[in-house]
Amino acid sequence: MGILLPLSVFVLGILVVGLLIRRITRDEQVNARLETEKEVVSHELEIAHDIQMGILKNEKEKKQAQGNGDIELQTLLVPMREVGGDLFDFHREGNELWFIIGDVSGKGVPAAMFMSAAVNLFRAAGVRANSPKEIMEEMNAVLSEDNPSMTFVTAFVGCLRIPSGELIYCNAGHCAPLIRNGQTTREIVMEPNIPLGFDGRYSFVEQGCMLGEGETLVLYTDGVTEARNSAHKMLGMKRWAEIVATQEDLYGAIQAFMDKAEPTDDITLMTIRKKSPVQPVTLRVPCRADQWPVLRKEIHTFGLCNGMDKKGLKKLEVAAEEAIVNILHYSQASEVGGLGIHLIRQIVDELHYERKENKNILRMVKSFNR
Repeated sequence: MGILLPLSVFVLGILVVGLLIRRITRDEQVNARLETEKEVVSHELEIAHDIQMGILKNEKEKKQAQGNGDIELQTLLVPMREVGGDLFDFHREGNELWFIIGDVSGKGVPAAMFMSAAVNLFRAAGVRANSPKEIMEEMNAVLSEDNPSMTFVTAFVGCLRIPSGELIYCNAGHCAPLIRNGQTTREIVMEPNIPLGFDGRYSFVEQGCMLGEGETLVLYTDGVTEARNSAHKMLGMKRWAEIVATQEDLYGAIQAFMDKAEPTDDITLMTIRKKSPVQPVTLRVPCRADQWPVLRKEIHTFGLCNGMDKKGLKKLEVAAEEAIVNILHYSQASEVGGLGIHLIRQIVDELHYERKENKNILRMVKSFNR
């Protein structure tokens, strides 16, 4: 009996040691597998990061968009993680710069996938669409079509007519851009349109303003204004407007505010500075009735960017249309005529007509407050 007890204890000890070794071996195998999986995920995220950054326009494309130096374009996207949901894109067509900035709801890979889709939709819509409103509505229709997760995108789409400084834009629930002039800033007027991805039938409102020589349009995502410092204080809109007015290195100023605090969201910036003088809007079209839509679009854009209300703008379009009709009907007459002229006189402030060097010259003057 005295011999059996120590033997039992010895055998039990061997079993315990064996179980411990087995458990340690199993844990090491699990940890090794987890480490391998972690390395694979990390590698895949690095690849996803490279792919996502590769979608964005590069420095060569940015230089091409700046043309002969009539504008200065700067962009920056800093994802909070390896991949993010912020986006920007741009392309230039002649003297027009088309651009978008946006922010996908959520974080990580799902947001990055939605971001890629939004950028590609902007590029595809830009080939067909004639206005920011049309681009926004085409993007919204596709993003809303099959969206069970209800992921949405806030976005700002704009078209800058560089010579005249006319800026036509359409907003989808995004942050209001700022315009910097010297050491002052102003926030552009924004319609409360819904973000992309909710309702594919939504009709967006298009707006306009002017960008003068030396003025800079500053676009950003809410990762900027919602950035926090180590004391958990938010940057906020007021401090951001002060930074825009006084600092050239905007991202450097954001980093200085955050100090050592970790970012809580992606940060994206886009600045567009008009360097060339503002030129008057001119348009030459053949004297044909089918050219009226071209002229109407120009009048609409000019009025929208210069602050005309909808009612006044509509009246101006009516006056111009009546003038075109008169020119077509009475182009060989020695004086202007027709009942349409009476309507034009009621709309405009001044109306002058003359036939000079075998040409009809009709000058209409309409004053309005910007």
